[in-house]
Amino acid sequence: MSTGGGRNLSLSSKKQAKHRNPSSPARKYFGPYKNMLEEVINASEVEFSPKLVHDTLNPNIWNPDKTIKREVRIKLLKIAQKFHEFLKAEFKIKDVIFTGSMANYNWTAKSDVDLHLILDISGTEEEVAFLDEFLMAKKTIWNFVHDIKIKDHEVEVYAKDEESELSNKGIFSLARNKWLSEPKKESPIVDVVAVKEKAAHLMSIIDAIEDMKDSDKKAEKAALMGDKLRALRQTGLDNKGEYSVENLAFKVLRNTGYLDKLWNIKVDSFDDEMSIKETINESKKEKKKKYEFGCLMVFLDVPGWEKFAKELDPDDIYDEPGFGIEKEPHTTVLFGFHNNVSVDDIKEKMEDQEPIKVKFKKVSLFENKDFDVLKFDVVSNDLVKLNKKMSKFPHTTDYPDYHPHATIAYLKPGTGKKYIDKIKKEAELTGTKMVYTTPIDGGVSKKTHSWKLNKKKLKENMEIATPQTPITLGIEKGIEGMTPRKQELLKIFLNFVVGKLGLTEPVEIYIHKGRDEYIVTTASYVPSENSNHVKADGRALVDIMRSIGHELTHNRQRELNLFDPAEGVQNIGGHIEDQANAIAGILIKDFTHNYGYDEIYDE
Repeated sequence: MSTGGGRNLSLSSKKQAKHRNPSSPARKYFGPYKNMLEEVINASEVEFSPKLVHDTLNPNIWNPDKTIKREVRIKLLKIAQKFHEFLKAEFKIKDVIFTGSMANYNWTAKSDVDLHLILDISGTEEEVAFLDEFLMAKKTIWNFVHDIKIKDHEVEVYAKDEESELSNKGIFSLARNKWLSEPKKESPIVDVVAVKEKAAHLMSIIDAIEDMKDSDKKAEKAALMGDKLRALRQTGLDNKGEYSVENLAFKVLRNTGYLDKLWNIKVDSFDDEMSIKETINESKKEKKKKYEFGCLMVFLDVPGWEKFAKELDPDDIYDEPGFGIEKEPHTTVLFGFHNNVSVDDIKEKMEDQEPIKVKFKKVSLFENKDFDVLKFDVVSNDLVKLNKKMSKFPHTTDYPDYHPHATIAYLKPGTGKKYIDKIKKEAELTGTKMVYTTPIDGGVSKKTHSWKLNKKKLKENMEIATPQTPITLGIEKGIEGMTPRKQELLKIFLNFVVGKLGLTEPVEIYIHKGRDEYIVTTASYVPSENSNHVKADGRALVDIMRSIGHELTHNRQRELNLFDPAEGVQNIGGHIEDQANAIAGILIKDFTHNYGYDEIYDE
């Protein structure tokens, strides 16, 4: 979480370890934590750079004239819209604000993108206080579940009724595309020694709380410490602003992982107190195993996936953290990679890998004493071949026979059998998104890497210059009658359609020779990739263009949230499909009658 300010703050070489110095003069009375500290962190062990301010705003986010980069603004607005839907509360959005250190001169490589939804909230003082608490809880859940990044900076989403202003604080309205308060570059005077001493003092308390044996008292002390830190930081902000000793010390704790440590102490202590000991030990053992190896997965575009959740009784869901209903359908290629296997090694091995074809077959169960795993059995020669290729890397597995599956949900023990015949979906799908999670090594948190598989057949990609929206046109080799003039007309038509429809997101159109994994009839739109695919062989140019107009209308419908990508689009009939048919015909007539390109009927 970030509200701006942390600058190159870290512990030295022993980051996130227990830095103790029994002989340190810092051993003294710590208020309510008296007698808890046997050893403390020495202030000299804390690294803190007094260089807090850059000469420019972050160039990955902002243009030299301090306007926001277009693709960043569009993406942040989409995130804000999805968060607003997630709230499921009838508060109108008054504004969408980008603020914090990433909208200021004191940004760092570790700064978050602070995205604030300003909502129209009214009511009594008690009602507003309750709503604030509700919004904070929803925000916490959202940020826990999602790991969204803009240019490698995590996006932290908030909802509130107003945005407080500080004299030097940057506040940018994404909705209005303008600064409400431009950031001011300062030359702050910082007491470096005091920041180090304060940070070392607080770290020592957190370490001491971690060493406590009594789970009940441990959770209580962790909660008190959290309250103390929030109050301490707010006092610093109120008295001396962002560069106060208290606020900067707070950021040292955040950037060295001590705030996460305090949160984990609080949660783990409560769980220990509420659990039976044998269950705790087994759970921790399983958790450790889960993250000590790397895992390669392929994510799938499954129309209507969210409908499966509606088939499940909420009382049957095993909703412990990390379980519940699977939001993003995927299947594992290989679990168990050792930490000497890098993501670059895996990508190199997959250099020639084309999109992966899979088939969903029957629904089945994994059953154990803790939960049932409801899943689709997956059949795929591509996955079997890839698993065999990946198995050549050093890895550990308890399951030598590879049986791919796609998890639907984790259910309470004994509740899964009734859904085996209730949920049905046999489908042929294509996976193009690969995801690799690294193992935890030496205390370093696991990382997630994702990339798209290449569409190898479409090698004649052409970037089309357009002032409105980036367009990529891919034409497969060997299409009969695809002359240079036809290619030129396709490029002109694409520019025309993008402008007429007012598309804002990048457009990808791929012209295929015949039907393949992307095309069942004559054309398709793949929402998960935001890509469009059109069959060309045996079709007149005007028909190819009509298909392009039809699919790009679906692109625009999605931008306007007229349909849910997870639900898919009805192939025949229905308002969405009828609208696309009608607009495609209008686009063809407009292009030929008003712009003189009636030659497309002759091509």
